[in-house]
Order: sequence, then C-alpha cells, then structure tokens
Amino acid sequence: MQAIRKAKAFTLIELLIVVAIIAILALIAVPNFLEAQVRAKVGRAWTDIRSQRTALEAYRLDNDAYPRSANAPLQPRLSELSTPISYITSCPKDPFFSGLKQGVPWAPGPYYHYVSATDEMDWLPRDWRSYMYGAEFMDDSTKRFPVVIQWHIRSMGPNGGFDYGVRYDPTNGTVSVGDICVFGP
Repeated sequence: MQAIRKAKAFTLIELLIVVAIIAILALIAVPNFLEAQVRAKVGRAWTDIRSQRTALEAYRLDNDAYPRSANAPLQPRLSELSTPISYITSCPKDPFFSGLKQGVPWAPGPYYHYVSATDEMDWLPRDWRSYMYGAEFMDDSTKRFPVVIQWHIRSMGPNGGFDYGVRYDPTNGTVSVGDICVFGP
C-alpha cells in the first residue's frame, strides 16, 4: 500500500500574514509616491516659470516693453512669446491646474498666470499694489508708480488656488498654502 501523500499548500494564517505585510508596505509607499509627484510638479513649475522669464526678457530686448496681459481666461497669457517670433516654443500649462474655479473670472485657465504691472494697476486696489509690488504710489490718478517690478508669473501651487501675498514654501509641508511666483525683471 502506498503512503498517502499530504498536499503541500499555504495555510490561511500564512496567507493572512503575507496580505498584512503587503498592506503595511503599501501604507508606507503610497504617501511617499504622492509626495514625490507633488515635488516633481513643483520642480516643473519652477522650470516653466524660468523659461517664461527668459522669453520675457528676450521679448523686452526686441520690443522695448513687456507683453501686456491677456484678458481671455482660456487664452495663454504669454501667447505673444510664441508667435510670430518664437521666444518660447509654446505656452506651458500649470501642472497644478485642476479646472476653473467658480466665480473667478480672471482665472488664467490651464496656463500660468502672467500679469504685467501696467495692466494690473488698472484694477488692483491701492493697498494691494503696495503690498504686492513693495512700492508707494506718487499719484493714484495717473496710475504711475515708481516700481522696479514690471510683471509677475505665478502658478497656483500644490493647494490648487491663488493665494496672493503668500509664497509657496515646501518647508511648511509639500501641499501647503502659497503660490509659486516670480516677479520681474
């Protein structure tokens, strides 16, 4: 008579232990993966803004002025930099854009928010002008201002909204309040 062979298989306890180990590893890996995605988007935003800044300066050298801001929310605000002379190949899109916010008519759509100081003085309240551009105005009726800053480009940042007056700082947490912004020249 042959001996009965016992089938080799995993027990239920062994399977539960393996599933528990996989779950623990997933709990550790997923947040790190999501944070790495945000850090990559922040890096992309800084790179895009730097290339737009370089294109703005090249445009200014050729035209003796910076381009004015566009008013249409879905139009790239720096479209003059790509046509007819290509200072930049195309207007990059903000990696943090997740759809137009309700009640924000001036939202830049999927593109970075570019505003020339000349255009902004037409609608920006006096106290915000001083706060954003760091200058006091000589005569509000003429809208002339003694500032060095002539434009700014901003990304919504990881929190997905415009936080005027607050700059993004990753030391406050990867997804924190603040805009990724550059003032120029």
